Amino acid sequence: MKKWIASLLIIFMIAVVTACGDQNSSGDGETELTIWVAGNSNQIQDTFRAIIDDFNEQHESEGIKANIQFEPWGELDQKLSTSLAGGVGPDVFMHGAAAAAGFAAGNQIEPLNAYFDDWADFSEFNPGYLEAGSVEGDYYVIPIQGANRMMFYREDIFREAGVEVPETLDELLEISEAFVEKDGSRFVRAATNLPTEGNDLQQIWSAFLWSNGGDILSEDYTEAAINSEEAIKAIEFYKGFFDRELTPIAGMGGQGDQHPLGTGEVAFTFDGVWAIEQIQTYTPDAYEHVRVTAPPRGLDGTTTLVGSSGFFMNANSDHKDAAWKLMSFIGDKDNIEKVASELKFLPVRLDVADADFVQEDRLFAEFVELTTKVNGKANPNVPRWTAIRDIVVANVEKAIYGQLTPEEAVENAEKEINEEINRN
Repeated sequence: MKKWIASLLIIFMIAVVTACGDQNSSGDGETELTIWVAGNSNQIQDTFRAIIDDFNEQHESEGIKANIQFEPWGELDQKLSTSLAGGVGPDVFMHGAAAAAGFAAGNQIEPLNAYFDDWADFSEFNPGYLEAGSVEGDYYVIPIQGANRMMFYREDIFREAGVEVPETLDELLEISEAFVEKDGSRFVRAATNLPTEGNDLQQIWSAFLWSNGGDILSEDYTEAAINSEEAIKAIEFYKGFFDRELTPIAGMGGQGDQHPLGTGEVAFTFDGVWAIEQIQTYTPDAYEHVRVTAPPRGLDGTTTLVGSSGFFMNANSDHKDAAWKLMSFIGDKDNIEKVASELKFLPVRLDVADADFVQEDRLFAEFVELTTKVNGKANPNVPRWTAIRDIVVANVEKAIYGQLTPEEAVENAEKEINEEINRN
């Protein structure tokens, strides 16, 4: 009896292994690729599904098929870490360019230099976006979307409150009370909407830190620089909106897919170009009242986040040539223009930067012009950036909730960042 059960178990295990033997093969000679796209909004899904459907149609005769999966930004790091550490994961995946050094240090992404050498489109990409995803001379990412942040505001709400966009961040905090409307303890309108967790918190707060003249890491990236008066000031400014009851700590999320600026639930936000599409699509009547400008200056001027994301190739992919065909297809002019125009991201190709859709949209054109005038700074491309970023977020979040003072938060962040940098 025991031998019979053991035999059945062996047969079952063989069947499982056989069934799962090549996860990239359909069994009929077709090469199946998996691609992960960051973000799961309806707009993102519609745009990228159309691109992948087009790719599959054009490569059907070659037996190549791509299967797309959408991952929320907030869950992307954990899922990628788990799958890549296991030597599996998607053949192609999207991530921020600043993650390149970390993936490269773990030999988890494939250098693209050899592919770029034979790709005529390479010279059409903005060099800054390409360099953002490079590590020690090797390119690892095909940029897909640029994403700076500026200050969007409702000129009608500002006018109604009798205020203008101030020159400094401190003045912005002071005038924000004029925007607040409450029904008892419930916010009908808040001054703004500030994230209290995740990537968005780091990106917005870091811009305030940089505008004060501070930074997270030293210039040579060898140690933390966050334990500073500039960082304390940035936390106090950010936290001030919650402490003064100018915005709820739970956020003003709009209604459904609507942007809170479009619904009039906030007077201003610090957003990327993606907010334009959201406002146009879900609250078109509000569009004429929305303006975009550079954020007010801090102690050392105004510095905004310069971000970009793109597609990486898994170093453990069994089908790298097919994966490259997919990546280069996504990176061609038509598809970069499709992503930029439909999702309102900054064009990453030089031959798309002056496209008609940029000039035809008032807010988009103004935003693009601002990026040429306002000082920008990218997150550091260092091997342990995502861990360092999470340390920053965790400590700023604790300060927001009053679990740490701003001074304690930056001191603790400094300690944890240095431990992370020096970790073997």
